[in-house]
Amino acid sequence: PTDLAAALAGADAALALGDVNAALGRALEAVRTHAGEEREEARLRLLELFEVIGSTSPEVAQARRRLATMLY
Repeated sequence: PTDLAAALAGADAALALGDVNAALGRALEAVRTHAGEEREEARLRLLELFEVIGSTSPEVAQARRRLATMLY
């Protein structure tokens, strides 16, 4: 969604349902499609998801690489 709050709520809902890939994918998409302060908000939420899921998760490692590619 173009609405950042809705996009992040979708990521949270996916995680609550146990779908880690969907949660990370939605949060990454929010970072990719937003700019300025909204992009920073999405990035920070993604970092929170990384912490909740756990840094040793292979899904988090892959999402970190995708985030780095987006940002740099």
